[in-house]
Amino acid sequence: MASAHSFKVSVNLVVGWVLSFMICYILIQKAFQVMSMTNLMMRRNLSREEIR
Repeated sequence: MASAHSFKVSVNLVVGWVLSFMICYILIQKAFQVMSMTNLMMRRNLSREEIR
């Protein structure tokens, strides 16, 4: 019983770690997308100002 219980705990730990890693990865991807989009917007604004 003890070994089965420890196995369950280790599986839960691994699943929690993988889920947290995936969430962090998705958040980082979203942050990079937002940063690239804002950079594009800034470049467009700068080019418009230069044209003026």
